[in-house]
Amino acid sequence: GVDAAYWYQSKTSLQIGNDITAISLARDYMANGPTDALSPTFGKWILAKQNIKIGDISSFQINMPPKGGSQAGNNSAIEVISEIKAQRFLSKLFVSSDPGLRARSVVVFGGPTACIIALSNSASNAFSFKGGSNLDFDCGAASNSSANFLNTSAALTGSLSPTSISSSRQFKRTAI
Repeated sequence: GVDAAYWYQSKTSLQIGNDITAISLARDYMANGPTDALSPTFGKWILAKQNIKIGDISSFQINMPPKGGSQAGNNSAIEVISEIKAQRFLSKLFVSSDPGLRARSVVVFGGPTACIIALSNSASNAFSFKGGSNLDFDCGAASNSSANFLNTSAALTGSLSPTSISSSRQFKRTAI
């Protein structure tokens, strides 16, 4: 029980750290080109900033384009694969070596730039703004919804000023 719970927590932390690393590498690639973005040293450094100890990383890969999955061969995608060895506690009595935990993240870039994203495919009023707030964003707002995704109530006394508003249906959260 203790080992399984620890492994689950470790796997979740690794996946979150890996996701952040992939997003950071993609953003760096878009801003600066391939100089540091495809460097395993830089990638491991970002992963370490997410509380994954560099010494615990048994394998780390950056692939552009990804080598597997639905984005294999897509030159606008970066794949990050990380593996760590999980610590054993009580299971040392039954298991002879530390189990490996693996995380894979793929980021596709070049789509719409948005910092406010509604992920539902069908929700109406995915964005709903009411009251007297002034909302001024230095980025766009995007929604996956095929329905009327923006509701600005007659009671809205402030303003809504993103750089763009789109219904792109391109944003995905995928468990890998």
